[in-house]
Amino acid sequence: MSEDNVPVSAAILVFVGYVVALVLILGLRGCSPDKPTTPTMPTMPTAGGCPLDAVSYDAPVWMPECTRCQRVTDRITGRRWWLLTMSDGSHVVLPLDETEVGK
Repeated sequence: MSEDNVPVSAAILVFVGYVVALVLILGLRGCSPDKPTTPTMPTMPTAGGCPLDAVSYDAPVWMPECTRCQRVTDRITGRRWWLLTMSDGSHVVLPLDETEVGK
């Protein structure tokens, strides 16, 4: 290898290193980045399928240990809950008193 090829070889190795690091990081996550979901409420409740809708919200400012906040709605019964994911990986479920009806 001549001295003229050393910078090119070094640049290629750095590029390959970045690509490998990116693949490892995305591969270790196991899924694509979270995207907000749009709730859908069928006109007639159905059995089977996916009866739960989840809408993501920003974590509450007053609860810094919460990393993810979702409102979950059961399409069949209309019952709703807050699902909070904490920084230690645990989940907290808070039921909402009101139900969603007729949407």
